[in-house]
Amino acid sequence: MNVLELLATQSEIATKTHLNPNGSEVLVPADAEIGDNVFIHPNASLGKGFKVGNGSKIGPGTEFGNKVSVGENSRIGHCKVGDDVKFGNGVLYIQPGTVVDSGATVPNNNFTTHPTYSR
Repeated sequence: MNVLELLATQSEIATKTHLNPNGSEVLVPADAEIGDNVFIHPNASLGKGFKVGNGSKIGPGTEFGNKVSVGENSRIGHCKVGDDVKFGNGVLYIQPGTVVDSGATVPNNNFTTHPTYSR
């Protein structure tokens, strides 16, 4: 049984999803829900209750808190995300070294260049 098969027995991971593409770690909790055609880069850490919609990409080194949801066709990367954060559909948030505060909501189709997001 390969890693993806093992995770799929515990998490909801859809088809054509790429985890750990370069042989580095991707931490996926047992209760994760990962949509179709999702690409999760190496060294990403997903918190408990993590949900990501179809067609989204998670960048390398991104750390997610618990109960974070990422909408469809979003790109999140190179940042630290607190607990209970909701990213809408079509969000682009790639800000190295920044923090998205716990409880924040990032609206649909947001292409942010802001260093932080607060609730």
